[in-house]
Amino acid sequence: MHWFILKTELLMTDQNTPPLLALVDGSNYIYRAYYGIPGLTNSRGFPTNAIYGFTTMLMKLLRDLAPDYIVVTFDLKGPTTRHGICVLEKQGVEADDLIGTLTARASEKGWRIAIISGDKDLMQLIGDRVTMVDTMKDKTYDAAAVKEKFGVGPEKVVEILGLMGDTSDNIPGVPGIGPKTAHRLIEEYGSVEAVVENAEKLHNVKLREKIRQHAQQAKLSRQLALIRKDIDVDFNLQDSARREPDRELLAGLFSEFEFSSLLHQIKGNAASPVKECSIIADGSALSELAEKLRRSNRVACEIIWEKNPPPVLIGMSFCMDSESFYLPLGHPNAERQLTAKEVLDAMAPVFGDTRIEKYFYDLKTALVCLESLEVKAGEDLQLAAYLLNPARQTYELDEITWEYLHERIPTASEVAGGKGKTYPLALVPVVKMADYAGRRVEAILSLAQALQGRLEEAGAASLYRDVEMPLLFTLAAMEKKGETITDNSF
Repeated sequence: MHWFILKTELLMTDQNTPPLLALVDGSNYIYRAYYGIPGLTNSRGFPTNAIYGFTTMLMKLLRDLAPDYIVVTFDLKGPTTRHGICVLEKQGVEADDLIGTLTARASEKGWRIAIISGDKDLMQLIGDRVTMVDTMKDKTYDAAAVKEKFGVGPEKVVEILGLMGDTSDNIPGVPGIGPKTAHRLIEEYGSVEAVVENAEKLHNVKLREKIRQHAQQAKLSRQLALIRKDIDVDFNLQDSARREPDRELLAGLFSEFEFSSLLHQIKGNAASPVKECSIIADGSALSELAEKLRRSNRVACEIIWEKNPPPVLIGMSFCMDSESFYLPLGHPNAERQLTAKEVLDAMAPVFGDTRIEKYFYDLKTALVCLESLEVKAGEDLQLAAYLLNPARQTYELDEITWEYLHERIPTASEVAGGKGKTYPLALVPVVKMADYAGRRVEAILSLAQALQGRLEEAGAASLYRDVEMPLLFTLAAMEKKGETITDNSF
């Protein structure tokens, strides 16, 4: 039996409120998620329905229930093994019995307990401080809800199940006895044992014969339904305190399974550090920047185009070492800005210097749309990202940055709108655009090393360097003959 202790941030409760322990029946939820979300796969055909359903349930649970402690249990078939997270193993013991044992221990401490499951047999554990939450049905069971469902209190659930059985838990019960008959018999006699002992007194001949023939099965069914609370397990409840999750690990898994909505949920607290991006808006500052870049071995360049086609040039940003710079080119409301020709002429020695490694994101578009742009020793990280995963649906810079750096950078829609509203990037104030462009170009420089390492690991570095990049320049040169520039500065 594996017990996965999910580490998430500890939430402090009110001083007078007992802590809340959530005990999640993981096997139950994975089974339900698998059949509840059929046919879900990632682009490589890997089935992700059970993983997605279980993960969304768990994230919703943490958000809505906000437990102080949480333990997830899974049934384990075969030998147990240890993994790199907090694991409690108990070979040969069912998850229900471990949940029952931890429920008893937490109750002794005066804690509140929420059992997260849809299994009827776990309802026998419900009490004054114990509830059961079926998140998939959005239903919470207390003693009154159990009484409404079975006609008896939680302490008699095991007797009901002993007679009617539970196919989901392989409890046979007595054939032909359903909930109503089971309720009537337990209400009259109090227990399975008493029903069996008084079978001869039953007026219904068919019912009397069923119980007489299946007396041992009824007793066995009750025993199967009974949850133990005394399992000898070496586990400290304090070890299940909620802690901050490993966002890097989650991001990698969510990216692999292509859970874009879940990735978005965990991005919120992972914004990359904001650094000041210098604005270059006059010829003197441009010349100084060009000289500074020529002294560097590695330079990243981000070209900002208007969001919608045709491509209209808004600005350019550069990054070297820990410094970033934004050059406004197409802001109609800017007090001062450069022309595209001024920038491309000043940067021509940088772009043409083979000693300087230059990193772009979608270099091909820049080569096609900027007639005078010539680049030597240039790298296109968008192409590298494609080679690493050709099955991706999109290759937006913010998505690739999140996947490989686990840092959040702003999108064009965020910087030029939000909450359903959007406007052209050209209308974004230069200072705000500098922050946007600066963070993107810094991400490109950081991505360069990460993607190059991944290409080496995948055995695709030679394909990228010797085949794909030369082909990119060839295709761009062919397309350039038929392209025009919409920037008014030329």
